[in-house]
Amino acid sequence: MKILLMTALLAVNAFSQQTLDHYIGFGQKHNADVQEAYNQWQASLEDVSIVKKLPNPQLSAGYFLENVETAVGPQEYKIGIMQKFPMFGKLSTISRAKAFHADALKQSYFQIKANVRAKIKSLYYDIYYLERAIEITHQNVQLLENWEKVIQIKYQTAQAGHPDFIKTQIELMKLQNDLESLTARKSPLLQAFKAVLNDYSLAEIDIPDILQVDLMAESNESVFQLIQVKNHTLLSAEHSINSRENVLKRAKLNYLPDFGLGLDYIGTGEKEMDGVPVTDSGKDPLVFKVSLDIPIWFGKNAKQVSAARYRKTASENKLVSKQNSINAAVDNVMYKMDDAKRKIDLYSNELIPKSMESLGASEKAYISDKADLITLIDTQRRHLQFTLEYESAVVSYLKQKALLESYMGLEEGE
Repeated sequence: MKILLMTALLAVNAFSQQTLDHYIGFGQKHNADVQEAYNQWQASLEDVSIVKKLPNPQLSAGYFLENVETAVGPQEYKIGIMQKFPMFGKLSTISRAKAFHADALKQSYFQIKANVRAKIKSLYYDIYYLERAIEITHQNVQLLENWEKVIQIKYQTAQAGHPDFIKTQIELMKLQNDLESLTARKSPLLQAFKAVLNDYSLAEIDIPDILQVDLMAESNESVFQLIQVKNHTLLSAEHSINSRENVLKRAKLNYLPDFGLGLDYIGTGEKEMDGVPVTDSGKDPLVFKVSLDIPIWFGKNAKQVSAARYRKTASENKLVSKQNSINAAVDNVMYKMDDAKRKIDLYSNELIPKSMESLGASEKAYISDKADLITLIDTQRRHLQFTLEYESAVVSYLKQKALLESYMGLEEGE
């Protein structure tokens, strides 16, 4: 019998995990924030290829309003083309800056996916807890309704006093009100779940009857080491620093001139003397041109270098700030996990079994008139409270674990 029960429990857990994985996969594909981050990343990859290219060549054309007479004939028009070439190192430096920026956006995309996964899990566990709370409260309402019938019979036969009957009705109304409040919470949670999945066609959510708690085996030290290596927010900040470093190098290259190469074609008419064309006249000359940009505004260039240096320093400060905030957040998460784990052990192994034993004894004592109604109701309320607090501890542990996994940069199944 025990083996069959364990097999059924494993099957339920496997089904519930498959359902949750389905929601996570759908959400990570359709969530609007994930899609935005993905498109930002893809756009930045296009920028990398764009900045590698040379600027567009310049085409010029001119017509002489008054022909310029030359020995070979009058110059009538001119067509030219010029191609600018940035000084060596400028294109490669800005290209590296854009590539690191794309890497930063890629890590931001992965972090948003991880955050969405944690959010889906958190809402899923909240909905599970709400369903369990509704179920447990409903069971207690039914139990108290049964006790109300017993008390009515006792009251009619003068075995129970009027105060017991009133107290039972008051407690029953309180539980019924709690049940209505819990039921009313289902709609907001469902809407929040739909929003994070970006799927408003979802009518209901498949929730398991019980959640399995898989405790993390990693030590605190290994968790922090993994975060330093795999956390997507920190990796994004590091890539941003590298991008700013290359932007600074590019700003320093502004002191070097850019140059250009080009050609001019000059249309020349034939020259005539006494109505007779001159020999070798009308030849169209081709002019090779070289241009050089002179970076004489040293103050402007210095400001650009200074601004790039400030932005690089700001990126370094941002990395330190992110490290500090993530470490503090992880400390808090791990504290909550330890606290939830302690409560799970306490309620499952101590308080719930003892409260069930106490409830059974109180029921027998009340039926045999050895205990009053207040004692029975308090015992029942305490058992309800312990059961709900156990479920709350399970949900709290799993929610914090999901959040910790997002900080650790773990994908599903790792």
